[in-house]
Amino acid sequence: CTVQVWNQSTGALLKTLEGHTDWVRAVAVSQDEETIVSGSYDCTVQVWNQSTGALLKTLEGHTDWVRAVAVSQDEETIVSGSYDCTV
Repeated sequence: CTVQVWNQSTGALLKTLEGHTDWVRAVAVSQDEETIVSGSYDCTVQVWNQSTGALLKTLEGHTDWVRAVAVSQDEETIVSGSYDCTV
């Protein structure tokens, strides 16, 4: 129930983001690489600070698994899609 951040070149684990209470199904990174967004079977979307690993907020509203997440190019909007048939 974690998101792990890895160094692509070395394969080293940089940090583990803990907060979801069920499997993580979707992950997106903002264009400036400062924000990570994760969606989970726990029906939540979590927003993380990539540099510190801090959980910034938990977005609730879906009633079924979150299957997809995306961050807009201007980084002002997060979109999530769920098995509850909502976006």
